[in-house]
Parts: sequence; structure tokens; C-alpha cells
Amino acid sequence: MNLFLDAAQQQQSPIFLIVLIVIMFAFIYFFQWRPNKKRQAEYKKLLESLEVGSEVLLNGGLLGTITKLRPEDDLVLVEIAKGVIITTKRGFIVQVLPNGTIDSIVNENKPSKKAKTEENNSEAK
Repeated sequence: MNLFLDAAQQQQSPIFLIVLIVIMFAFIYFFQWRPNKKRQAEYKKLLESLEVGSEVLLNGGLLGTITKLRPEDDLVLVEIAKGVIITTKRGFIVQVLPNGTIDSIVNENKPSKKAKTEENNSEAK
């Protein structure tokens, strides 16, 4: 019982508490606020660099090519397939891809002509 009373009677110096609070704020600043501001600045720069013909990745995982920018209402028209154009907000663009990325993905998934002829020959037998 005396141990608890002795611990309660001892007071820590107010300087220790101030130093602890300063350390907490420094930790939050360096590990949360500053990196988040850097990410926001990079993302803002990415959105400002958009132009017609850029290949982009949208928030939902769709890949497409920008066909028109409408800066007055912050909208972008994106062609996700031949003849299929969607309208989306600029904020839904996650990444700008290097030109030719979509074509390489589409061509990679198509079977080659040689594979088609071999398949047709095996079916004919």
C-alpha cells in the first residue's frame, strides 16, 4: 500500500511532459504529414500533366487512352475499347502509363496466327 502512495506523491517534472509532447509532434510530422504532402504534390503534378493521347490507369483498374480533356468541369473522356468512351473525373486517374502499354497488353493476350492454324488443323483431323 505504501508503494502506491509513494508513487502517487512523486510528480514528474513538467519539462519531461513538454519534451514528450514535442517528440510526439515531431514523429507525426516526419512520418505522416510530410510524406503525405509530397504524395499530394506528385499527384497534383500528374493530373496537371495529362494530355490527349496519354494512356492511363483508372481507379477501378480500367486502362484507357485520353480522348478529350474538359478542364472547366474537371472531366476526362477516356477510350477503354474501340468505340467505347467513358467520362470520368480527373481524380479517378491513378497512373499515367508509357505510350504503347495498352497495345502491348492487348497483343500479348491474342493468340498468334501460327497457334490458330495449328488449332484448326487439329480440329479437322
